[in-house]
Amino acid sequence: MVGGDFNCVRDRGDRRNSKFNAAETDEFNEFIEGVGLHEYLLRGWKFTFVTGNKCSRIDRMFVSWNFLSSWPNAEYRALARECSDHSPLVLKVGYRNFSVKQFRVFTSWLYHSGFKEVAANALSDFKDGGLLDVLLMKKFKYLRQVIAKWVERSKAVECEEEENLVHELNVLDSIIEERDFSEAE
Repeated sequence: MVGGDFNCVRDRGDRRNSKFNAAETDEFNEFIEGVGLHEYLLRGWKFTFVTGNKCSRIDRMFVSWNFLSSWPNAEYRALARECSDHSPLVLKVGYRNFSVKQFRVFTSWLYHSGFKEVAANALSDFKDGGLLDVLLMKKFKYLRQVIAKWVERSKAVECEEEENLVHELNVLDSIIEERDFSEAE
């Protein structure tokens, strides 16, 4: 598999408001064919690079015939541009991980308002008896449950703000896919 920003397009329709070079495109396609690479159908966004009103599909993923044969139902997708003028590319081949999900505590949580209080209250509220090792295990389990609920609530607040920003960006991306922005926009 080979993927990245090739700064070349494979077809005139892969560029809008940017320079199309037919000779460069022919040379790129001949190279891809000559080395035996293949490309899945792109899903998601039409263009993978947007700067101003210039749009191009210069980011790609290529695979060998053996890979394509082994993963015929793989999905190749351009995700929304959030932190860059390039769309992240994802090739999903259908692998699933069925292992146990671990619980992690991130250092950054210590700086979130309310985390220390939630953890301290959980530890002081916990009441149970029994052998010390079993008691400790139960206390950690209870702490994990309380922290997981706190994380869920905190993420909901953060996600709402992020979703609003991503929605605004996607609206702008949808517009630029269809037409140029006016000076006023």
